[in-house]
Amino acid sequence: MYQPEMVPRRCIYLVPEGLQRVASDLGKDFVPAVIAWYYKGGSTIQLIRGTVFMKDDLPELLAAWKISYKRWKEEKKKDRTDICMRRWKKLIKGMLRLMSMRK
Repeated sequence: MYQPEMVPRRCIYLVPEGLQRVASDLGKDFVPAVIAWYYKGGSTIQLIRGTVFMKDDLPELLAAWKISYKRWKEEKKKDRTDICMRRWKKLIKGMLRLMSMRK
């Protein structure tokens, strides 16, 4: 699919990440969209970005995607705070060790 006119009738091209996972969980049909080709190491590699879905499935897909996207963002934020807390603990323990060695 190199131009918007190449999308089949009754279908729509969407790019949001995680939409393919939601579609497969719901059992909806979709096709990854090849938008270009590039050459690397003497071979051609397809560049896949976005997905083509049926227009009829769109409202259900977007509703489920919004829910899963919020959950994914919350999990990502929680993971990030956990990483920060671990790093702070490591820093504080190191400083305490250094202070006790200097005494």
